[in-house]
Amino acid sequence: MAKFLFTETAVMELIATEGGASGGAAVQTLMWMEGLHHIGHEIFLAKRENDLRPIKPEYQKFHLVSTFNSEKGIKKIRWATYRLPKFYKALKKVKPDFLYESVPGWNSYITALFCKMLGIKHVIRISNDNLLDKRLKNTASTSHQFFLILGLKWSDYILAQNEYQLRKLKKKFPKKPIVKFYNPIKINPEFLSAKKEMKGYFTWIANFRYQKNLKLLYQIATLLPDEEFKIAGVPTKHYDEESKKYVDKLQKLDNVYFMGKLNRSEILPFLANAKFLINTSRYEGFSNTFLEAMNSGTPIISSNLVNPDQIIEKYNLGLIYTDEIALIQKLKNLEMEDYQNMSFSCINYLNQNHDHLLLSKKLVKFLNH
Repeated sequence: MAKFLFTETAVMELIATEGGASGGAAVQTLMWMEGLHHIGHEIFLAKRENDLRPIKPEYQKFHLVSTFNSEKGIKKIRWATYRLPKFYKALKKVKPDFLYESVPGWNSYITALFCKMLGIKHVIRISNDNLLDKRLKNTASTSHQFFLILGLKWSDYILAQNEYQLRKLKKKFPKKPIVKFYNPIKINPEFLSAKKEMKGYFTWIANFRYQKNLKLLYQIATLLPDEEFKIAGVPTKHYDEESKKYVDKLQKLDNVYFMGKLNRSEILPFLANAKFLINTSRYEGFSNTFLEAMNSGTPIISSNLVNPDQIIEKYNLGLIYTDEIALIQKLKNLEMEDYQNMSFSCINYLNQNHDHLLLSKKLVKFLNH
């Protein structure tokens, strides 16, 4: 069986006994790790050398690989003189068959170079739609954009999350092995049941940053004063002024409750008691919260900006809105039978398309093709 090294260090926030905030890329990475391990592969996870937190018992099956100490090195030259040499040394020691990079960045081209030098196959997962179009300019400098694209070019395989990403990638790299795999999830049968009643609260699950559009959430919550909104999330290092402004506004609404950061074990029970999961993001790749909502039979409400491959409409998984006024009207017109059908569709669709074991087997087949 193969050796896989995953470089998404944020996974530590999910598997350490005292984890912090993490994003969707870390969640989907952990699901791939779980699936590949279950079907017999050896799994390694990169971590910072100075991250000494103990690991939860259920995750001690993974091998941790120390790379570099995030507090060491001379600031302006530490990548070149300290971090990259340490990373190369760790990579050479493990010598995996595949290196899986969950979020490509400016240093992806160096990772690709190291992999070529060591005979390791480099796999890149596209974590967000904005990495492949003009929106990248909003989050990356010109030089970082150049090196990110170079990293994609030098990689051995690229995994897309949706058709939009797949089209963009195939156009730019027509000869490269590229495939679309939806995000995997370890389905929990305990919560896998369709809802019989349309009751509970609207839940919003995300970290607080511009991409997640807390402004729109505030506008919707204001227009639905008789509905409870429960927000699960915390600020991150990307906490921006707009998000701060609308978190403050949301905190003043009587129908909004802040739940803080939920542990992984708390998410499904939280969703199981919700009426809807609501998404207000400006863009995504494929939101893992969609999968978690489906696992609890909870229909999804999302804007037309976040509806990967139009699955919400195609498979009747919830409601799509163009603006907050249109959403209010759709909710008024929603019948109980329609809601129950959505909940049942969530269960059925999830089982058929996102099981982590099935997708892991498909991934291995693709990599060995």
